[in-house]
Amino acid sequence: MLRRSIFVILILLVLTVTAIANPLVLATVMGDCIDIKVIRKNGGTDFCQKYTMLYEGDKLQASRIDNVEIKWHLNGEGKRLSNNELLIVGTKKMPLATLLPKINDFLETVSLQPALPATTNIATDLAGKRYPLPGFKASLLPGEPVSFVWPYPTGRVITFNINKGPEVFRRNVIGVTSMVVTPEELNLKPFQDLSWHVVGMRGSFIISLVDGFSNRQILQDLQQIDEETGDDNYKKVKKAAYLQLVSDVNPDSIDLYWKSHNILQSVPSGTDRQLDQLVVKLDYRMEQQLDKQFRQSCGACHGHMPQ
Repeated sequence: MLRRSIFVILILLVLTVTAIANPLVLATVMGDCIDIKVIRKNGGTDFCQKYTMLYEGDKLQASRIDNVEIKWHLNGEGKRLSNNELLIVGTKKMPLATLLPKINDFLETVSLQPALPATTNIATDLAGKRYPLPGFKASLLPGEPVSFVWPYPTGRVITFNINKGPEVFRRNVIGVTSMVVTPEELNLKPFQDLSWHVVGMRGSFIISLVDGFSNRQILQDLQQIDEETGDDNYKKVKKAAYLQLVSDVNPDSIDLYWKSHNILQSVPSGTDRQLDQLVVKLDYRMEQQLDKQFRQSCGACHGHMPQ
């Protein structure tokens, strides 16, 4: 199964994006739950069914709430509000150093989500949407080369500027559609944003650097996954899931969904159906993240993406 290559269409006026992360699934309804209502945090109401996902701020409403079979994930728990309501809450913020032991639990929540069609893959799903790589507001790891990609060889120069400030790097890109560069070549500093732009195309996007403490923890955890026994492809999926969880719980400072996507692209398909579904579901989460960022930064033109 061909993994989808997400190309960049530099679209109308994307200057900054406030961090926004995929919501964490804190619980899953594991049994039948007829006549139980799920009141979402945003005010919407769903009828409960087996494998309904529950998020921070959701409420279950039922005449016999204690009979509902719930599997708790990550740091979720229930808070009784009355005789017939249960509020879903996160017990505490999850420090970076505590995330690695939670990856299997996180992967289980991903696997329980509804299966995507067998034909769904990165080549065909949401094919009309073209997003920037590494993303609208991506985090880079010190010392790691990053590929910046755009769809057509019509750009002249790619430039990097301190956000709302002077230019710090430029390179000629005539006739090419990508460029690989390290954060050090860009002179990117911790807690500093750079915007990048291909001259001749519309749009600019933001990158930042993961701080030294977080970088050491992330590299240590990724190395620990590599050293585990077991199938190499499953370890790739586990590393991709870890990077998504890190990004989910640190939306203001870390966005490594792009790196998760790149790892998933390297997983061959067709050898394990369950693994294929995990790859598709994880990469779909990355697409959803880019959807949210695009709607936030360019909501008025969301319905007019080039096809």
